[in-house]
Amino acid sequence: MFGGQGRLSEYYVEITINPVQEFISKVRKTRDLWSGSFMLSLLTASMLMEFKNRYKDAQSMLVSPSVELDSDPMIMLLEKKSWGGKSANEREKNDSNEMFGSLPHFFKVKIDGDKDTAIEIAKFIEDSFKASWEKIADGIWKMLPEEVMGEKQKEIWERQVNGYWTLNWTVSDNLGTDKYGKLNRLALPPSEDWIGCTMFGELADLSGEFRNDKRKGFWRNFRQAYIKNKKVSQSDFDEEEWLSAMGIIKRLFPRYLANVYNLGFKDKLLNYPSTTYFAVRPWLDSIKGRELEQEEKDLLKRYATTVINSVWFPYEMNQPKEGEEFFGLASDAYFVESMDNLEFKDEKAKSELVLMLKKIHKKFKHPGTFYAILLMDGDSLGKLFSSAEKPKELSGKLAEFASQVPRTVMRYDGKLIYAGGDDVLAILSITKVLECAKEIQENYQEKMGKDATISAGIVMAHHKLPLRIALQEAHHQLDDVAKDGNGRSSFAISVLFPSTTKHQWVSTWEDENGKDVLVRLRNLDAGLTDKNFSNSFFYKTLGILEKLGYEGKEDILPELLTAEYYATRDEKRSGKLKERDMILELCRELIDLCKVRKRNPGTIVEYNFGFIRFLKFYRENVIGYEKEEGRD
Repeated sequence: MFGGQGRLSEYYVEITINPVQEFISKVRKTRDLWSGSFMLSLLTASMLMEFKNRYKDAQSMLVSPSVELDSDPMIMLLEKKSWGGKSANEREKNDSNEMFGSLPHFFKVKIDGDKDTAIEIAKFIEDSFKASWEKIADGIWKMLPEEVMGEKQKEIWERQVNGYWTLNWTVSDNLGTDKYGKLNRLALPPSEDWIGCTMFGELADLSGEFRNDKRKGFWRNFRQAYIKNKKVSQSDFDEEEWLSAMGIIKRLFPRYLANVYNLGFKDKLLNYPSTTYFAVRPWLDSIKGRELEQEEKDLLKRYATTVINSVWFPYEMNQPKEGEEFFGLASDAYFVESMDNLEFKDEKAKSELVLMLKKIHKKFKHPGTFYAILLMDGDSLGKLFSSAEKPKELSGKLAEFASQVPRTVMRYDGKLIYAGGDDVLAILSITKVLECAKEIQENYQEKMGKDATISAGIVMAHHKLPLRIALQEAHHQLDDVAKDGNGRSSFAISVLFPSTTKHQWVSTWEDENGKDVLVRLRNLDAGLTDKNFSNSFFYKTLGILEKLGYEGKEDILPELLTAEYYATRDEKRSGKLKERDMILELCRELIDLCKVRKRNPGTIVEYNFGFIRFLKFYRENVIGYEKEEGRD
């Protein structure tokens, strides 16, 4: 089939793009996170497409990822210039807002030929990656204002663009006895004389200036020229942002994508919702679900009208429908403390807005300040495939699972960043992330079999925290806590506050009796609410538990907690000792959910009383809004 010299055999060519995780995790906005993930999938798709076009039996040669080369949406985007192969109008009527990365940063092909031919194929694939990357970089360079981009900026740009990526490729026979590998860089890594990029902290910004005052001046001129030339509906660059070539490429890639490809939903692609939007969404939904008095309607309408007339970019994403203006405002407009982030046409309007917003908060309480990141990954997938009787059939099931993820995330009002194979990354509100994670976990086992498991890292982060910190925490919770620490088939939840403190809860999806742990959590909350457990109960309970500890030998803590419940000064509980058995049972359940549940538990019973801190947060920030939305 292939010419060349050497022993004729089966050879495998494996290609890996690096550094992927570093590239994706360097973010300042949710748009950057989506952009990095989608761009890498598109680069993988470009290599697969070129491979498909060169070799007529490419589909049979492809080992992983499990994709149909003639129908994969990423490849069709490159070939037909439209997402999913559908027309812009078709996409607009359906799930047009759900563009997401779907291909991993590696793939593997099998050939019938000699080693030299396999190496030739590896180099061909490498060249296709380089060509695709340069096309994206050149396209984005042309979007920058010429009047501020001089020779100095061009030199920095080319150094960083040509030196950032590496392509690892390995050629080996099917027995693993004849291997040839090469770490093949497109160029040497960038050698920076200074670092100043606010997104990629290890890279120089494009100003080329060492002094901060000159750097600020360059970026002020850059931003003004860019906005003037592009006449953008919102600013792509914030004030005090100094970006490298890689930072600018990530930031402007959605705009490049919308310009190059046939996408009828450009506004949705460019105006990606912020973390603040996901934090405030439950509050907005709770107001929508209420029967409003005319006075309340007038207040919301007056506030929205003032924002729209006073702010340059008043909307979070797209202009909302008539009558719903209040629910589509820029997310910073819902917080007094974030008002300075808005770009006012008239600064005098700010004080008026602050007064109106305080009235709104008094009537509808303060909006939530936490959003959620969901990161999921299949457990021991390599082992699962190596032991499978029909690996190709299992690969098809994995692809079928991945195809269901977008609809699941969309049903819970989340934004999907990536869904490929067994990996999932999404942003949601904290009121819906647990249900979404559980449904994805159930779908995974349904498709892959009962022996297949998946773990999740869930972060509920304050919207003022840098997104990159929350993303790093999600990876820590998934990899170190859920998988390595708890033995897989687990979820690990972390609550991140603006300070360094955090709450954490980790558990297997099911307890030792096969009961759903998240269902037990909801049932416990319902019982605590029904019996009017107060906030002071949780504070005092933590003090008792952390002082005494618990070795699992005696059932004394539920009794102590029950006594504490009746000791709380609350007239509603006086004379209700006849309900003591129910209160005791709730306290037992509370203690039991503090139990450390691992996939392979040891003989020693351990307890994590940090669960109570998480429970208190959950009741105040998740359940409260769910009830106002009418979700029981």
